[in-house]
Amino acid sequence: MLRETSGGGVNFRRALALLMIIVVVLGIFSVRLFQIQIVQGEDLCTLLTCTPYGVNSHRLLVRGSRIENIEPEKVVNVITEAYQIDPLIVTPAVAAPMLGILLLSPIIAILAKVVSKRLND
Repeated sequence: MLRETSGGGVNFRRALALLMIIVVVLGIFSVRLFQIQIVQGEDLCTLLTCTPYGVNSHRLLVRGSRIENIEPEKVVNVITEAYQIDPLIVTPAVAAPMLGILLLSPIIAILAKVVSKRLND
C-alpha cells in the first residue's frame, strides 16, 4: 500500500493499493519519456529506481494501477535486505590496509635493493 500525497503536503489518512501491471529492467540510457509519462484516464503510479543494489547500472521501472483496498487497516512494512554499516567503522577498516601498503612498499623496495646488492657482491 502507498500513502497518497495531496497539495504538496503529505496526507497519511488514506492508504492506496496498487496492482503491478508492468515491471521492466532497462539499460541506464534506455528509459524514454513515454514509459513514465501520465496516461490520460488511467490511475497509474510509476516507480523508477536503480538496480542492482550498489551497482546501479540499470533502471527498474515498475508501474501499478490503483485497486480497491482489500484490507484497508492492514499496513505491511517491508524490510530491506541491505545492511548499512556506519562510515566511521568502514573508513578506518578500508584505510588501514591501504595506508599499510603505501608505507610498506618503499621499505620493501629498499630491502629488495639491499638484498640484491649483497647477493651480487
